[in-house]
Amino acid sequence: MIRCIMQAYYRHLFALHFCGRTASMENLNPPPAVRLELGGGGGWRGYSAWPPEESEPLTLFLAPGGALHHPSQCGADSNSTGGAANGPKGNVNGSKGGAGEEEVWSYVYDPSDPTPSIGGPSFNAFNAGVKLMRPLEWCRDVLTFDLTPRLTEDVIVVGEVMAHILFSSDLPTADLLVKLCDVDAWGISRNVAEGYVRVLLTDDSPTPVRVVMATAYKFSKGHRIRALLCSGAHPRIARNLGVTDKEWECVQGRKGIMRIHSAVGKMRSSMTLPICQGGFFDLELDQFGVPLAHPR
Repeated sequence: MIRCIMQAYYRHLFALHFCGRTASMENLNPPPAVRLELGGGGGWRGYSAWPPEESEPLTLFLAPGGALHHPSQCGADSNSTGGAANGPKGNVNGSKGGAGEEEVWSYVYDPSDPTPSIGGPSFNAFNAGVKLMRPLEWCRDVLTFDLTPRLTEDVIVVGEVMAHILFSSDLPTADLLVKLCDVDAWGISRNVAEGYVRVLLTDDSPTPVRVVMATAYKFSKGHRIRALLCSGAHPRIARNLGVTDKEWECVQGRKGIMRIHSAVGKMRSSMTLPICQGGFFDLELDQFGVPLAHPR
């Protein structure tokens, strides 16, 4: 008797679970292929693909005075003169030049006193993730470029950020590290994403270098977008000693001058951001703030 009751009970649960689940799932939208949480307090978002198909590229060019300019601003810089391109200390100066003319920013990289690593992807729990960039920006071998004026609305960047830099050095090999940073209304800078590449250089001539990084971040209204360029992140990235042959036998590295060129011919140094304001799914969150597997 008890066995029959238990069998009927489990049959009832089976029918209730699967029939009810099937009926409820008919009213659900297909789950997004990509679910992610935006940095900068942007919340959870869902997209149909990665990189999101809804994103539109926005290209910003390196300009005199340590600025990032939209193409519509380039024509307004014909009378600009090169200024400090190194943030607070301003110890790296560019030469005079207007729109369409080459501007060169330079700094000295010394492998015996390498640029430190602050924040970013690292297994060091005490120096990983989002950190304040002020100590790094004050280094003499770091360049910063700011988008001006401040943002008048929230900007969401989701996808691959690509920096195309015209780079040269008096050494046969050099490193280039590019960081995308968020500067708040109080001028405090924090890292968002970064990319690194080691390149071979010839004849001290500008070489196009592409640095790719991925991010999902919301730049809030009143903030500024900053690009930070340097040639090291010690000790997270091994120092470039400035030699190409038998590098493992090199005891003492070579100090070299690194140059960033604003333009060479029709090529210009720039950073392209994937702007993605719409086209996302509204994700339903549980009590812990985690998106449900099948958002309604």
